[in-house]
Amino acid sequence: AFGVQNKVKVMDIPKGTSIIAKEFSPGKTTPTQRKTVNQFTTETTKPSLRVGNPTAPDLDNGELNDAQTQKLLEEKLQALILQTKADAEKLRELLKSDIEDGKIDIEANQRMITVRIREKGSFPSGSAELNAEFMPVMETLRDALRDIDGKISVEGHTDDVPISSARFKSNWGLSASRALSVTHELTKANVLDSNRFMIVGHADTQPFKPNESWQNRAMNRRVEIIITP
Repeated sequence: AFGVQNKVKVMDIPKGTSIIAKEFSPGKTTPTQRKTVNQFTTETTKPSLRVGNPTAPDLDNGELNDAQTQKLLEEKLQALILQTKADAEKLRELLKSDIEDGKIDIEANQRMITVRIREKGSFPSGSAELNAEFMPVMETLRDALRDIDGKISVEGHTDDVPISSARFKSNWGLSASRALSVTHELTKANVLDSNRFMIVGHADTQPFKPNESWQNRAMNRRVEIIITP
């Protein structure tokens, strides 16, 4: 697990690429406290000997030090976060009327976008069948997600009121079936790659608000589409 130092019995002169560099190092002469020669390949006959710390970056060959790498990573992350915010803003603009009607919410958190579909206007009470009037919203979402990269997790949630019907034995079944219905609409006509999707049913285990009033319970009955690049 920690790596193996392969020791090879040398039958002839080590094949260093520079006879001037000390210890037959191929051009790297950084001083080291330990007189070690490391084999940097599994091909034991290749000229790949190096002196010193095998994990040290080779600045002469254009490699970066830790501070430079950290700075580049931070700059890249900030650029990605800005792109996520831009994608979320695009979704808000496309679904502006539905957001104002309280049918959906859209949030951006670092590199994750959450499209929260409320039960209001989307599903009849206790049903996993999408309302016909909600289909234009799904079509808009489907077209918009073509331009947003990443995995898509469709997650169903319910309130804490138990359900037991001919179709659903518990809130687990209802939450998973609602997530499945949304996924079927998003993957219709092969506009979106089905390999991007994951379906999750949470039942009442992850409430959005405490189940202390009918208003809060209504907010907890939802399906969340989570896009994670």
